[in-house]
Amino acid sequence: MEGTCHIGWAELARIQEASEQQVLQSLEATLPTPAERGLDGTLLPYRMSADWPITAVVVLCFLLLAYALRNGKKYILQRIRHLFVHKQRVSLFDVPASSDSRYSVALVAITCILAGLCLFDYYVEHGGPLMQVVPHSLLLAVYSSLMLLFILFKEGLYSFVNWIFFENSQQKCWMQTYFDTWASLSLVLFPLVLMAVYVDFPASIMEQLCIGIWCFVKILLFYKCVRNFFGHFYGVLHLILYFCALEIIPTFLLWEGIGVVNSLLTLKF
Repeated sequence: MEGTCHIGWAELARIQEASEQQVLQSLEATLPTPAERGLDGTLLPYRMSADWPITAVVVLCFLLLAYALRNGKKYILQRIRHLFVHKQRVSLFDVPASSDSRYSVALVAITCILAGLCLFDYYVEHGGPLMQVVPHSLLLAVYSSLMLLFILFKEGLYSFVNWIFFENSQQKCWMQTYFDTWASLSLVLFPLVLMAVYVDFPASIMEQLCIGIWCFVKILLFYKCVRNFFGHFYGVLHLILYFCALEIIPTFLLWEGIGVVNSLLTLKF
């Protein structure tokens, strides 16, 4: 018994460590060398054309636009002509506005979606972490919904103010002009969106074009507002108050609201 040698805890720990080192060396020997793994790749920049929700939305807009132009071309051309010509009386050859209003609804829906795509394209360049953490399909749905809510909010605001101060015929004429303007925007925005998605149009030029289109729309509404509500010189002051309260201020509120929604989405995700 006195000649027996007992292995201590230190010796067991040393044996276990040696076996672990042997296992690690065996694993490292089986891994490929850096030359076998190849060079590290470079991440490609984000492209809207490679994003399937964007492609699906563009195809949907094309189908809606083709439906509206194929079946309601005469009605659409008539409504666009009325945007630039002020008529005191309705012609007997005009298509009634209520008979084919479904085409106007389709074009307004297209405008909301295309405006959402333009906002999405803007925040691809300026969104920062927003585009990295929030799903792109959700962002596109939120932007399009915000544009639709903006249109409906202004419709309610116009209806309330015009009901107080103006006659019923003037109210109907203005609301028709308002929706015709939004419907016509779809015909202008669709080519721009196609260039932004598939031609890799420069973001800076896209922003300038969108701002120019927005300013042109405001000038057109200003002209129609003068002809419809304020035909006399003494109504200029009222015109400025009306236009600023119902056109300029809601636009700034929309832009600030989009910024708040972006911040909330970034914090949530």
